[in-house]
Amino acid sequence: MGHFLLVKLSGLSQAFLKAAAVMLGVVVIVFLLLRLAPGDPVTLLVGERATPEEFEAMRQRLGLDLPIWGQLLHFLGNLAMGDLGRSILYRRPAIDVILEALPATLLLGSVAFLFAMLISVPMGIASAVWRDGPIDRFVRSFVLITQTIPPFWCGIMLIHIFALRLQLLPTSGTGGWRHILMPALTLALYQVAILVRTLRSAMLEVLKEDYIRTARAKGLGRWQVILRHGLRNALGPVVTVVGLQCGAIFSGAVITEAVFGWPGIGTLALGSLLSRDYTLAQAVVTFTALLVVAFNLLADTVVSLLDPRVRNSGLSSQSVKGRA
Repeated sequence: MGHFLLVKLSGLSQAFLKAAAVMLGVVVIVFLLLRLAPGDPVTLLVGERATPEEFEAMRQRLGLDLPIWGQLLHFLGNLAMGDLGRSILYRRPAIDVILEALPATLLLGSVAFLFAMLISVPMGIASAVWRDGPIDRFVRSFVLITQTIPPFWCGIMLIHIFALRLQLLPTSGTGGWRHILMPALTLALYQVAILVRTLRSAMLEVLKEDYIRTARAKGLGRWQVILRHGLRNALGPVVTVVGLQCGAIFSGAVITEAVFGWPGIGTLALGSLLSRDYTLAQAVVTFTALLVVAFNLLADTVVSLLDPRVRNSGLSSQSVKGRA
């Protein structure tokens, strides 16, 4: 028992260290890219007709008169104390602006995740159960098509069909459940391909195991064996992929929210980049990276609970992912 706890604690420590390294790398890279991009946020605040003295005073106020490494150290020091800075455009704490937009993105991501699971789980199971049959060929064709369609094109086509042609759904904005259907479906299709492929592959491996044959020999029904024993043991890789795809949902939300005029973090990130709001752009990326890392750690924990190999032996989910 003591050895098991030590292994688990060691695994958690390594996971947190890796997460911290990823966060630091993302923050530094984004910081440098924003500084190297053309344009000056000071012009946004003081206007093009401001005097050189006003320009210099604003640069000192924003800390932009420091060398890049000095600005980076200043930002990292504030970040360590939980301060994401003050938005240049909104002239408010960046975290307040982000938290105002976060509920809309979480709602969109949650509905998109629900759609993705409702589509991918039945298709993945059916594709594995009727391998190489007509259903499997249809599923693989569907996955190939959804994998090659860019999210922005999918969103535009949905608007053209359901909003302009059929006039069943609004083209953009918020206000009711009808507004969220198209952007959520666009984000869901963005995830369906990898989820179906992962579940199909995991189910094919699980259905070959000895305990599946044993369960059938005991007289259990076919679908009882598939859903109760097969699906549960095949969910480990799927849960891991879901955790990894949370980042794809947030990155896909940038384009999807722009296409549908959805007022979430994606729209906020795009606006901050276009307006050269260094502080807000850095805060959005940092906050999003933190969410992605948190989802990945949560996915690892869920995998250890779902997969008996991880729970009983104290192995990390990374080793299980290598076997799956």
